[in-house]
Amino acid sequence: MDVGGTGAAEARAAQAGYRTRVRRASLAIVFGLATVLAVSAVLPSTRAVDRAGLLVTAGLVVIAAVMWFTFVPRQSFGQARMFAAASIAQGVMVIMLGLTGGPQSVYFPYYLLPILVLILSGSWRHAATLGALAGIGIVGLALSVPLSDLIRDVTVTRLFQVGTITFFAAATAATTGETRRALAARTAA
Repeated sequence: MDVGGTGAAEARAAQAGYRTRVRRASLAIVFGLATVLAVSAVLPSTRAVDRAGLLVTAGLVVIAAVMWFTFVPRQSFGQARMFAAASIAQGVMVIMLGLTGGPQSVYFPYYLLPILVLILSGSWRHAATLGALAGIGIVGLALSVPLSDLIRDVTVTRLFQVGTITFFAAATAATTGETRRALAARTAA
């Protein structure tokens, strides 16, 4: 009886199952976000300029997702696959902020979603790196408009919000990763 081979096969099967669940969750998150952006765009109280920005962003989310899930092979990017996808999503979200008012956009909470998604990656480094990129995006948006006291204060507040969410996401990703590795080791044993 090949106990070592059976354990390794079970570990591979468990990891494949985990990847399938993460893929399903990723699809639900992406298309859920596109839906929320589109619905937000058609609300009667949404400003016309924001409506256009939200619809463009919803379209970009769908296009990026279809391209990512259709054309990018699953084995691409290895352990950094989720980070690469979340980085693309963060880029789309900075476009959304730029189209809907910059750092003071009322749609700012959507900007934080790619950072939160990285909890599933199990890598605190990926979450922290994306949070840093999100902070750079906020600063870039603030520098693209005339600086005022309001812009300065909103930007500082947004940076604190990005930092807080990044800290929580990184801490949770670290715990998720450790738990997943422990379960894989136990399954393999």
